[in-house]
Amino acid sequence: MENKLDKNIVVKREYQVWLKYTQGFAEPTITGRMRAIKLYEECTGNEDFSKYNSQKGIDFQEWLSDRKFNGKPISSNTKRAILINLKKYFVWLREQSGYKSKINKNSFEYLNPSRKESAIANADHLKEFPSKEYICKLVNSIKGEDEISKRNRALISFTYLTGMRDSAIISLSLRCVKIKELYIKQEPRLGVNTKFSKTNYPKIFKFDEALLKYVTDWYGYLFDKGFKPDNPLFPRAKNVLSPNIYSFQEAVEVEPCFWKSTTSIRQIFKNYEKEIGSDYYPPHSFRHSAIISALGLLQNGLDLKAISQNFGHKDVLLVLSVYGQLSPNEQLRQLNDMENKKRIEKTDDPIFDEVHAFAENIKRKIVNGKSAIYTG
Repeated sequence: MENKLDKNIVVKREYQVWLKYTQGFAEPTITGRMRAIKLYEECTGNEDFSKYNSQKGIDFQEWLSDRKFNGKPISSNTKRAILINLKKYFVWLREQSGYKSKINKNSFEYLNPSRKESAIANADHLKEFPSKEYICKLVNSIKGEDEISKRNRALISFTYLTGMRDSAIISLSLRCVKIKELYIKQEPRLGVNTKFSKTNYPKIFKFDEALLKYVTDWYGYLFDKGFKPDNPLFPRAKNVLSPNIYSFQEAVEVEPCFWKSTTSIRQIFKNYEKEIGSDYYPPHSFRHSAIISALGLLQNGLDLKAISQNFGHKDVLLVLSVYGQLSPNEQLRQLNDMENKKRIEKTDDPIFDEVHAFAENIKRKIVNGKSAIYTG
């Protein structure tokens, strides 16, 4: 058993190194891959990977379906991700010395999720995200009586006004912030941890003047405090030992050090949302809020492209399909606003006028409750 276990440990380590240094995957992706492998080992009792076959693929699927996570049955989305990650591992493993002759490549197909599970996992789900009104209420509930609360107030405001991911926010230095021009130099070469190491220059939107002022005031405050351009925009709290030396006092000021992970920033959001009696909206949901607010400023197609690029997406359809979903209340409010607006007959936009004329022509063809079929 020890030899088999050691063999598994060695090859898993090789896989991790391969993922990181040849494929360039980030730690969260690698962690997901390794989690799937760990679950398979749990199912098989750490059996040698070379013994994998189609029946073991079936057994693992059934074992996974019966397993509970945090007391709840596994979701279709989670099961699908685990199966896909495990399949990728065995595809790689079969190409390694000593495994190709022992693992039948056709057996990988028994790790495919069912069509029903894939359909459920791929189905559109309504994204839960806070409204602008909620965010303003949350931010304004923070009094800002000390450095920590001032930082937190600016942090939540900044997350909404820029729509940046929390991993990028915690790695942002003051030199990356162009406060007068209201944009961010989101560049990996400056130490910013961006998704897929992409360079981007997101705008600090003026969705709310009070929220914007919290951000600009905090930026100026740090320089007045003596912070340097290479110091973080949102530094961690400075811990101070209590007189009894066995515990830390509650932090009231910051120090010029970066957070090491996004755990602290998420806890900040959770704590303040709990204080106002709200469910938890994670920082990434504020990105959805920012994009919805930005889409509300649209006037033409070029605006849509600018918004798409601002949030780091080349494909405008991705912004509309993934981030552009409205909550049921917002959807109803938007449709009511459309219905109550005075109908526009003609504008200075030839494309809009053409679409409007086409729609009016279709409506004229509706006779006795039956609509004409357009075949042009």
